[in-house]
Amino acid sequence: TLGDILMGSDYGANVEVNPERSFKYLMMAAQQEHAEAMFCVGLCYSSGKGTPQDNDASMEWIRKAAEMGFEPAIEFLKGDDCGNEEQQMQQPQHSNEAYALYQQAQNEDGAKRVMLLQKALNGGCTDALVDLSSCYRYGDGTTKNMELANSYMQQALDLGNPRAQTDYGYRLFIPDPGEPQNYAEAEKYFLLAANQGYTEAQVYLAQLYKEVKDYDNAFHWANIAIQDPNVEEYYSCEHGETHTLLAKCYIIGRGTAQNVQLGMRYLQNAIDMYNHEALLFAADIYFDNQYGIRQDKNLAFKYYKEVAEPGHNPEAMFKLGICYYYGEGTKQDTNTGMEWIRKAADKEYFDAELFIDEVNNAPTASINNIAETQTETQTFEITDVKVSTNGHKEIYFDIEWQGPK
Repeated sequence: TLGDILMGSDYGANVEVNPERSFKYLMMAAQQEHAEAMFCVGLCYSSGKGTPQDNDASMEWIRKAAEMGFEPAIEFLKGDDCGNEEQQMQQPQHSNEAYALYQQAQNEDGAKRVMLLQKALNGGCTDALVDLSSCYRYGDGTTKNMELANSYMQQALDLGNPRAQTDYGYRLFIPDPGEPQNYAEAEKYFLLAANQGYTEAQVYLAQLYKEVKDYDNAFHWANIAIQDPNVEEYYSCEHGETHTLLAKCYIIGRGTAQNVQLGMRYLQNAIDMYNHEALLFAADIYFDNQYGIRQDKNLAFKYYKEVAEPGHNPEAMFKLGICYYYGEGTKQDTNTGMEWIRKAADKEYFDAELFIDEVNNAPTASINNIAETQTETQTFEITDVKVSTNGHKEIYFDIEWQGPK
């Protein structure tokens, strides 16, 4: 589309970008009354991309496109006709005023937010490109328009906007339903932003490297991101995510020298932020006396319960069920234990399915009978039950069949 030509390359392609040449070709098409080209020329004048910024020329070309019935241009101009209150607002004359409008837009929603973002962009606030891209992508306050959303995003990418780089990288890292995942491209865009000191990109980059088990780079970027005191407060990742990653790196010794004491400090910070991954990892440590940490099955039970009760984490549900079933860290209650184990099995958690299968296939009494159990024809003894708490998500049953009595 011309929205891609505007950038000099397809969305995300590895082609050299030449905004000036792109503007030249767009202008040639616009002068031949191509409506989309007219609109794109207007956006170029608005952002100063490929040509000197000129707000008057920007509005002139966008109006021409709207007069030809080009829907994105019509939507763009709605900001000038949203009602008397909006009509009284002055077009921003300098970047400070444009940025003030941009900040005001963050406290609004719907059509008014879109209008304020458009005015901020017209005044030279290029941060508004990313917000407008999102508005048109999801139909937030305006008609959904993927072509216009991509055009805004691509402009921001070509300007080297770190927020755009991060947002686009995130779409590739954790895509919307039906969209492709591409870790290599996500890494590329995260790196562009991270190397500009953009903390959110550093956080996501660390998580991406963790996913591909590149723990050296995961630790490197998490350790940089953590220097921002607000790292866990105003970014869209789950609170405590970076602290949890650093805790695991230090405690296990992945990507850095093992330092359990420092790792436990990071882990406690993440627990204080109610990070579920941190709670589950800590529960495993306390349950099984891992890494030299004092065993505390009561605390492990508490943490498993906190993660399991919202009903989203089958691993926590299963381990909570095991605690109840065997009376580990709480009073034994086999019925409640099986309820939680069945909930985990309903979410297709393999360990829970295996446990239920073992119980159902026991010749007589339930599998929690650690002592010898007899039937008319045979005797069996459970000699070892290991509930996994080391992250491998495995449960072992060692059953010795003694044969007929």
